[in-house]
Amino acid sequence: MVQRTALAFLLLLAFVYIFIAEAASTELISYGIVKKGDEYFVNGSGELKWEIGIENISRVSLIVETSDVSGTVVLERYDRIVKTQSLNSGTGKFNFLLPPGDYTVYIILTGRGTVMVKKNVEEIKSDFAYKTENYSLYLLNVSKLAVGEKFSFDLISFSKEKMWHILKVESAGCKGQVMFWSYPSASKHHYEFNCFKIPGIYTVTISGDGWSYDVRVTAYPGNEFLILMGTLAIIFAGTYAARRHIHGLSVGQKLVYISIVLLILSAVVLSFYGEDFANSLAIIAYYFLTLGVINLLIEYRSERAGWLRGSISLLVVAYLIHISPEVLKFLPHTDYVLAITAIIIEAYLLIKSK
Repeated sequence: MVQRTALAFLLLLAFVYIFIAEAASTELISYGIVKKGDEYFVNGSGELKWEIGIENISRVSLIVETSDVSGTVVLERYDRIVKTQSLNSGTGKFNFLLPPGDYTVYIILTGRGTVMVKKNVEEIKSDFAYKTENYSLYLLNVSKLAVGEKFSFDLISFSKEKMWHILKVESAGCKGQVMFWSYPSASKHHYEFNCFKIPGIYTVTISGDGWSYDVRVTAYPGNEFLILMGTLAIIFAGTYAARRHIHGLSVGQKLVYISIVLLILSAVVLSFYGEDFANSLAIIAYYFLTLGVINLLIEYRSERAGWLRGSISLLVVAYLIHISPEVLKFLPHTDYVLAITAIIIEAYLLIKSK
């Protein structure tokens, strides 16, 4: 009798232990949802909730694996809904790009099944940040090295209300602007500008309303520049091969020859660098052609003072370029280069004549 009583008492203790252990490993999350280990068990409906504090712009990722459960993922900031996404049975991946602040993520669930959630917060490094009470802007992946003429960057914007913005990009030989909207949820934009016609080191300024950011960019030669240089090499090789014939040309004929070379270059540039840059070369070609024809008319009557007319013609072309802003925009300092060249030629010929 005593043995039976002791056995019954031990069985009772075992049942109590199992019940307590099961209860200890199970956590009531909300009405209809309990947690056991890494899994949530849904019976009817309920919600999961997480508070997230972010100090720098970050990407918040959620991977939700569900079985026989569906629902909605809701992101809130300052008690306002920023974003919602539906959740179906299976595996759902959710990514939120968020500025600094305090957020609440709700997963509202319906059904009878299981849910597993994996959370990850990844801080994103920005090159520049501008923050006000109403909106914030971040520049990312700003080009520091460029192959060819492309300058690119990413922009992420946030605002309390829908807002309109203007962004400008400026450098030597490059000027552009874009317009975009910012929203309470993240808006990501990618921009590219054709800034670097010639390889070198440039300072590019990105600016907006009340802010600006300067970046130094090293531009390396791209395919377009190499083709242009190849064309120039062919022209110079042909000019050198025919140097004796060209040397025998009059001033007017030489100016016309230069205009033809520039028109050939403008056709090549048009294929790779666009119409504006090609037009700048074409305008200079027309200036040389005009001065060449004028010299040819003068030479028809007299061929004296050819070297003087050549220097004066170069100075006139330099002045015409100086008063042509559409040329200087893409070919800065061309006017000074031609003027200095004319002065050097005239000084050389004066010294030689003595």
